[in-house]
Amino acid sequence: MNRAKALETRPGHKRIAWLEACKGLGIILLVVLHVCADSKSSMSPEIVWFLRLFRMPMFFVVSGLLFSVRPPMNLVERKFLSIIVPYIAFLALILALISLRSILFHVPNPYLTRAGVKAVILGGEYLKSDFGVFWFMTCLFFTQILYNAMLLRWKTASNPRLVAVVILIYVCGYALWLAAPGLPTPWAIGVVPFGLPFLWFGNLMKEGRIGLRGAWLLCIAVIAVSLMAGIFGTHFRMDLKYAEPGPPLIGMALAIAITWLFFQLMKVICLIPWLPRPLEVIGASSMTVMFLHQFVHFSLRQAGIGFEPLLIFAGVTVPMVFWFLVRQAPWASALFLGTATPGAALRHLRLG
Repeated sequence: MNRAKALETRPGHKRIAWLEACKGLGIILLVVLHVCADSKSSMSPEIVWFLRLFRMPMFFVVSGLLFSVRPPMNLVERKFLSIIVPYIAFLALILALISLRSILFHVPNPYLTRAGVKAVILGGEYLKSDFGVFWFMTCLFFTQILYNAMLLRWKTASNPRLVAVVILIYVCGYALWLAAPGLPTPWAIGVVPFGLPFLWFGNLMKEGRIGLRGAWLLCIAVIAVSLMAGIFGTHFRMDLKYAEPGPPLIGMALAIAITWLFFQLMKVICLIPWLPRPLEVIGASSMTVMFLHQFVHFSLRQAGIGFEPLLIFAGVTVPMVFWFLVRQAPWASALFLGTATPGAALRHLRLG
């Protein structure tokens, strides 16, 4: 077993150099995607199309690589503290900042309306613009709870019954999408059937059940079939926020194949002595960048700044500065970074 595989299969290992670097480059690409989505550049549509094929599936796969099964209530408590508490904290922070921005630029505050309040409460697809990626956090929360229940019953990601249930849930989600495309669901619950296979695949990688040679052969086969399907008119478009899964099965398989290739590239990049460290730091702050980058991006555009390299740079670095600052205070870290542990939270409540 090589070193990379050993790291993937070590239970409870939370800091894997190439995986942190993946998160770092992945979050940069997410910022690039959102800046390009509002760009008038001729290349922007192609960049957005390609990045949408795998950029959010990759974060589900990464979560699967880091996932460890726990007793149900213990998992719910831990994930509530690490995902939902930061979600609420950043939601409140950005709402306050939007109010300040509305005053500074003399523009209406869209969240002081009935539709705006509804969007804040329901989350998911209802949240747009400055909150464009918030759907991922609630969807990840519910996906992990569901997958944990499956692992408790069937023990391993490679169990045929677990695999069958993952596929069944995906098929049911796809059928719902075909019957009611664009149907919004509170807190992005409707995206869970499409996030689940990617989380499962990441957990399968963690178990070390995927051989390198077989993975390469499957990856090449999936890309070859996808190219042929594209030639014959299949439209590959994936946007998980709107529960748009792309063509059945092959769209999911292509997202996994691109993600796996991305991982192999990052493992090679991490062999360069000086390069991985900056990406690891960005990866460590990826949740903060995910929450804040759209607010930074749209605020700069409202201020009249349209130079896209600067928007991308600010979309990454400004949230990183915030991340560095909140790390200095335990209470702020618990609120915005989700660092509180269940036992510590309970002790604070008792002391209070």
